[in-house]
Amino acid sequence: PGTKRLLGPSDRNYWASCMQQRLAATWRPGLWAPHKDRIAEAFDHFWAQLWAKLAERAQTPAATD
Repeated sequence: PGTKRLLGPSDRNYWASCMQQRLAATWRPGLWAPHKDRIAEAFDHFWAQLWAKLAERAQTPAATD
């Protein structure tokens, strides 16, 4: 099987959780807690756009690695 594959939702969730854990570890809990949902939302939006762009690029015939 080919090694090329599009990163899937599981990869996105993995990276998002990594980022959230890193932020949670570096930020003081008092700063982090009130905005956790909004930050998670922003991450989801960012990743969704990024993956959509990658998928779009992968589908264009001119795309080369």
